[in-house]
Amino acid sequence: MFDVAGVIDAVFLKPIANIYLEVLPEFVRTPIGNFLQNLEEPVNFVNNVFQLDFEQAGNTAARFGINSTVGIGGLFDPATGWGYPYKADDFGL
Repeated sequence: MFDVAGVIDAVFLKPIANIYLEVLPEFVRTPIGNFLQNLEEPVNFVNNVFQLDFEQAGNTAARFGINSTVGIGGLFDPATGWGYPYKADDFGL
């Protein structure tokens, strides 16, 4: 499976990523990245709760609410500027 994943990466994913970087300017890529990061926030919230880190869970919920509304669906990240920095959490922690 590892070898298959390596082939898929080399043949399909890496060329697509290179085209994405070359074709789209940074001012277009940044909102896309912000949107995708905003989609991760509910998962981060659940992880914070499972870890009993309620302060970070509140921070994550605030980020999601702010960026989903004021940040126009997560395309922009006003929450960071307002004191709610992004912190990734996963089930591995």
